Amino acid sequence: MKKEKIIIIKNPRLKKVRGNLRKILLQAISSKIDQLEELEELIIEERGLRNKKRIELRDEIDKLFSLRGGSICRCGNGGSCLSLKKFRKEHPMNRMDFTDLDMAYIPEQGEWFCVECYKRIKFLMAKYPVR
Repeated sequence: MKKEKIIIIKNPRLKKVRGNLRKILLQAISSKIDQLEELEELIIEERGLRNKKRIELRDEIDKLFSLRGGSICRCGNGGSCLSLKKFRKEHPMNRMDFTDLDMAYIPEQGEWFCVECYKRIKFLMAKYPVR
């Protein structure tokens, strides 16, 4: 994507659908990563670390991690996400995966961020421009 985009959904039913679709996508990616890592362990046991097939599997696993991290399903700030920190402070016993956030895309970063992180990043980008 070449330009900024903010996606905000106000309808609670649509928010729920969006959150559920994101959860499904994240679960599918995690499941595939788990399968490939199990296969990788078997290859390491049989053929060692420097095996060509094992290296190909590791490349595929790394691509899936990148896909998951750079998707609209999660804030690009990960564990440093402002919305996530706020939620965990208000609900310390709830460790849910935060998938129902409104998101914004920043082309300079090449990632999606929750709206709170987006505002903070834009503020910092304006205050400290890259030369």
